Amino acid sequence: MSQPPISPQTRYFQLADYNKGLCIAFIIVNVFAVGVRVWARRRQKLPLLLDDWLIIPALILTIASATTMIKCMSSVAAELKF
Repeated sequence: MSQPPISPQTRYFQLADYNKGLCIAFIIVNVFAVGVRVWARRRQKLPLLLDDWLIIPALILTIASATTMIKCMSSVAAELKF
């Protein structure tokens, strides 16, 4: 299945594959950053403080937001007629 050529009138939301890739990359980077932060705290034998605990719900909300964007982009891209 070949992609149609991208014209100058193509809007960013019509390029769902690029946006989905960016959302997936953000999820991976966020999970890695939180994991390294918790690992570093444990390695240094420091207790997890309030900011460390608050980063966990923030990570969950970020993953939920990116997942919602991916799902919405998939449904919008399926409806577009090129």
